[in-house]
Amino acid sequence: MLTWNAVGDDDDALAHTEGRPVPGVELRIDKRGEILARGPQLMLGYVDPTLDHRDDGWLATGDLGVVDNRGYLRNHRARQGHHHPQHGECVRAGGRGASFSRTPR
Repeated sequence: MLTWNAVGDDDDALAHTEGRPVPGVELRIDKRGEILARGPQLMLGYVDPTLDHRDDGWLATGDLGVVDNRGYLRNHRARQGHHHPQHGECVRAGGRGASFSRTPR
């Protein structure tokens, strides 16, 4: 978990943001607009070497977004080539998602 909304957050924050970073988590947006996260609970990298990873301690989430002037994360969409099912893991295009499209109906 990277962000949360708190009791008392206004309706706009609750409806249109992912919330603020949880204690111990830092967020930043790189020059491509990708959300980067750093914190003690995050994994060190991906097992699949074809996925993006960074050696500077920041985890590339695969999502594009902004942090507004109040510190709330607004997640815009998955980066091209990635798909995030609601409440699911990131699926790379050409990976599991491609096999779903080949499944007979």
